[in-house]
Amino acid sequence: MRLFDRSSSPLLPPSHSPWKPYRALPLVVAFHLLGTTWGKNLGWNGANFDLPLACALCLALLGGWEVGVWAGALAGLLLMWTSWGNPGSLLFSRVLPPLLVGLLAPRLPALHPLVPPLVGAVGALVADCAFVLLSPSALPVGFWLDHAPRFALLQFVVMWPVMACVARVAKARKRLLFP
Repeated sequence: MRLFDRSSSPLLPPSHSPWKPYRALPLVVAFHLLGTTWGKNLGWNGANFDLPLACALCLALLGGWEVGVWAGALAGLLLMWTSWGNPGSLLFSRVLPPLLVGLLAPRLPALHPLVPPLVGAVGALVADCAFVLLSPSALPVGFWLDHAPRFALLQFVVMWPVMACVARVAKARKRLLFP
């Protein structure tokens, strides 16, 4: 007799859930590798895609703030590992946007055509703003005012392909994009 077969067990019976966030966290690493190898050549006037941030935002939108914070922390650690500058600022600037998106995720319709791109653009602005506020000597405000709109537009463009990949791999609870 198994533990869960008895009705007097204090543990709840296991339920099958298609949501598997641990399957999506390696996507943050894959998107980081893709962004640091091929993505650096696909920029616009000094602004490049931030694929790990886009992946963390998608995970937060689909899975909530807990998964978003883990993915954002992983994205921040990978960015710190490759850039070796301002570690606390980089980590915080990659954790804050997925946290905010994850807190708003129950109120946002993830399948609406404009929600993921707008989340990507606003998340990029929040990440850049947090980085500028925490380390103003590394990124002057004048450079940020010139860089931030292009970075937000690039994140706006890249969010749907990243969302399609993340939703396909993670199989988000209650919101399967591609069954």
